[in-house]
Amino acid sequence: MKTIFKGIGRVCKAIWNLLSFTRQLVLNLIFLILVGALFFAFYQGDKDTETQPQPGALVLDLSGPIVEQKDPVNPVDSLLSEAMGKEPQQENVLFDIVEAIRAASGDNDIKGLVLNLQNMP
Repeated sequence: MKTIFKGIGRVCKAIWNLLSFTRQLVLNLIFLILVGALFFAFYQGDKDTETQPQPGALVLDLSGPIVEQKDPVNPVDSLLSEAMGKEPQQENVLFDIVEAIRAASGDNDIKGLVLNLQNMP
């Protein structure tokens, strides 16, 4: 009887060792794949390819009213409208628009201004 239990114990121990080895092997492979991916991503972003920006236009999408100061947003109303699938109305602050135009006027790569007023009330 004692030899039967020893045999069962050896089988259970062998199964346990196999499971433990498999677990360690899988986790080590996952770790090595992650380290390799990080290493690959780190050295892929190290390329010094400077591109010369092409001249273009400043596009201002004014999809809402132009205001002097944004209205304070009530967090409860924001959550309710987000839960119902409504997008909050975008407000365009006049100061931000003027600053963008002034910054673009000093940039030699910006040759024009395009105003998208389709969704403006």
